[in-house]
Amino acid sequence: MTRNLIIAVALITSGLIFTDPALAQTVIINQAKAMSGNVTPGDDPGFPVTLSLPGNYRYSSNLSPGPDLDGIVVAVPDITIDFNDFILAGGRIGETSNSWNGIVDQSDRLTVKNGTIVAFERNGIAASGRVKLIVENMRIINNSYGMYNPSGIITRIQNSTVSRNGNVGIHCGSSCHVEGNIVSSNGLFGIQIQTGTILGNTIVSNGGVGIGVEYFP
Repeated sequence: MTRNLIIAVALITSGLIFTDPALAQTVIINQAKAMSGNVTPGDDPGFPVTLSLPGNYRYSSNLSPGPDLDGIVVAVPDITIDFNDFILAGGRIGETSNSWNGIVDQSDRLTVKNGTIVAFERNGIAASGRVKLIVENMRIINNSYGMYNPSGIITRIQNSTVSRNGNVGIHCGSSCHVEGNIVSSNGLFGIQIQTGTILGNTIVSNGGVGIGVEYFP
């Protein structure tokens, strides 16, 4: 056994490999915990649920914020939200929504995956100007804007359904990668980007053009 390997084994067995506790566990989010508050430090009872620690978050029920409220506010970088096949709902499909935004991203390196965001009056995901946003395996349906990240950098949206949003389905900035999605029946553009790659999507029946590219002279 080499000296470097002996040192590595000794560090592991002695517990001297340090990890951030916030990154080492998954925090559960559900309607009852949202109403009680303190999902993370500084999170007030009710909505929005404010995530103030980096790490992994996982739904264990559907969430419904109620009138004139956001669902989740992401306040720090390096957060992953796994919907676990549950729904974040601002209202019912086909009815007038009265909650504002599903997720408000105020920081960078957010990942959102595996669920549904439906019927918000403003945005399914509001992430204007954010960096390294990832959206995977989501249904973003019947909001005003689906995914809204104009002027964002390095955004990736994959394997999702973005449909029946009143304005633009997917609006992202530069270095935007949009792949393998169904983008249909949105009121304006299906996809609006500055620069990036749009690959292998099904883009049909949007009110404006399927793909709009913003030009900056």
